[in-house]
Amino acid sequence: MLAGLYCVALGGCAQQVVAQAPTASRPVTKASYVRTARPKQAPSIEQALLEPQPEPDCTFRGPISTPMTAEETRMKLDYESQCYRQAEAIVRTRLRELQTAVEGVIQPTRRRKQARAHH
Repeated sequence: MLAGLYCVALGGCAQQVVAQAPTASRPVTKASYVRTARPKQAPSIEQALLEPQPEPDCTFRGPISTPMTAEETRMKLDYESQCYRQAEAIVRTRLRELQTAVEGVIQPTRRRKQARAHH
């Protein structure tokens, strides 16, 4: 009985080998199917959002006496404070725009991956 199972097992393997062996009239070639993605235009990120920003120039250039008066000190500090606050608001706005642009690039990719995972 064991010998019969062994012969059946070898016979199954032999059939597979015979099916894969090249014949004299035509050689067997393995067909491989490669699924290629259609070229899609990815949403692009505005180049200006990727450019490094210069440091803000918040140096007070108004007239200052030597030594500075209390009023001049207050004006200088107020000017610099407003300048840095405005520069920070600009940087935050640009960061938000960049994050939105990147999210627009990432979302279609995530959707495609999720769609493939469900199939």
